[in-house]
Amino acid sequence: MSTTIVQDDYLICSEYKEQINNKSNDHPGFITFQHQNGNHYFAWINGDEIVLRSEAYPDADKMERGIKAILKNCDLVERYSIVEENGAHLLLLWGGGNHQQHSGNRNEHSEIGRSCPHKTKEDLNALLQFKGNDFANEVVPINTPTISKTTETAGLATAAVAASFIDNTATKISSVASPVKETSADATSFIENTAATTGGNLGWLKWLLPLALLVGAFLLWKSCNNKETVIAVDDLKKDTTIKVNVVTPTVQKVTVDTTTGVVNYDLGAAEDLDLGSGVKLTGIAKDGFENTLVNFIKTGKIDTVDKKLNWFNLHDVQFISGKTEYATAKALVQIKNVATVLKTYPNVVLKLGGYTDISGDAAKNIDLSDRRAKQVMKDLIANGAKANQIKEAKGYGSEFAEAKIGDKEGMARDRKTAAKVAAM
Repeated sequence: MSTTIVQDDYLICSEYKEQINNKSNDHPGFITFQHQNGNHYFAWINGDEIVLRSEAYPDADKMERGIKAILKNCDLVERYSIVEENGAHLLLLWGGGNHQQHSGNRNEHSEIGRSCPHKTKEDLNALLQFKGNDFANEVVPINTPTISKTTETAGLATAAVAASFIDNTATKISSVASPVKETSADATSFIENTAATTGGNLGWLKWLLPLALLVGAFLLWKSCNNKETVIAVDDLKKDTTIKVNVVTPTVQKVTVDTTTGVVNYDLGAAEDLDLGSGVKLTGIAKDGFENTLVNFIKTGKIDTVDKKLNWFNLHDVQFISGKTEYATAKALVQIKNVATVLKTYPNVVLKLGGYTDISGDAAKNIDLSDRRAKQVMKDLIANGAKANQIKEAKGYGSEFAEAKIGDKEGMARDRKTAAKVAAM
């Protein structure tokens, strides 16, 4: 089932969750509330989980009819559809017309509710499990691959190769640590026995190999109590098929204009950033804020315990010393890009922070950084972001400054604007 997401009048999910205790007296399993914008909203809930949200209703009577529409259609598998947009999955419920499979024609059927965005279809399936496993699987089918005879044979062959690999690797270092050889024999036996009992379905084997090697390496370390026995890493890589993957953190090359104090960051080659739905940002640095933000929206997780985490610098949003005017034209370009991201992901909410170096009066620094953060918020909204997508714009002054007086580059880096995802 699929259809196309159109412009809607829903609130962001966090605003429904904030009302989770406003249970309806007339309709168990629903919350109802009136938003500060004057409109009425409801949500179908399961415990504290939002199942479906409603759009805005101008008055309580119309909201009541919306709830009844949910109740009338929520048990009909054919009235649900699944949509995917920008990496997020949503469940939609349709009403209106006779109870028949949805045609996709909004003139015949109207959308009466949608879920919060979820990362996978499996999440949507889990959302409906309270209505029964069969119902959830029919509305949101989860494909389970079948194992063919060919796959079984391949699994057994893979087991043999894996066993041989572990044995050979252990042999090459057995002169140093005999326990590794013993571990290899145990691992070989385990793999062969498992292959025989499971019909060779060893898709998980790729996770076993690193574990077996780590165990062997640990026993090797334990056995090397004298420092005369050394295995060179280069020799080990030459004699076995082990491949070492090293993750190297991105090193940002920084230059500072000593006249203006503007920091220039080398954040990688410029590339296009496809936001989906035909929206594309051009000339975006590989490690720039825009790419970082979209990657976090798609794959990140908000840390509700350590609120200092997941702040990212808007590298181009810098200000003239002592003012709320942007230091370069690149600042407004980046702000427009961020506004486009927020328009594409309407459920994302940002928190903005302004920062200064340690020079000057601390109270004045807080006031200046606060006005700068609010200027960024104002410009994001002016470029299309919704007001409720900016949770807060706050100045922190020099509270988080790291550089000491005299460190020109460090002080320039401390004068920054940053943002974090507060909700999505």
